[in-house]
Amino acid sequence: MSNIFREFMFKQMVPAFSNLSYKEIIDKILDTDIDEIQRMNKRQRSGYGFLIDLSQTKKVTSKNLQAISCPTLIMHSKYDSSVPLEHAYYANQQIRDSELCLLETWGHLIWLGRGSDSVNERLVEFLSSFSDR
Repeated sequence: MSNIFREFMFKQMVPAFSNLSYKEIIDKILDTDIDEIQRMNKRQRSGYGFLIDLSQTKKVTSKNLQAISCPTLIMHSKYDSSVPLEHAYYANQQIRDSELCLLETWGHLIWLGRGSDSVNERLVEFLSSFSDR
């Protein structure tokens, strides 16, 4: 179905990923994003990754977060409707030596859309800051 009605499926799915209006999302996506989301949907049906993520989210405790001892970059879109922004703030408070990076990307899928290049740049900058250690 997603192959035949890819734009329709995209329009149905994006509210789960963003709290922006559909018009605002369309202004922030790239031409390739609908195809990328279609490929993501196919991978999710594999039974790996996404389903494992969902099963593990309820098991993460503050004790787990406090046990993280390496520098951590928490990246979260201001417009994510899948994961509340409070979760990013909470993780930042619980993980010592963490840095919170709030993004202007259109939603949960921070690697897609306008602004995703700055996501990649920020990640490389963070990782590069540890190359001399």
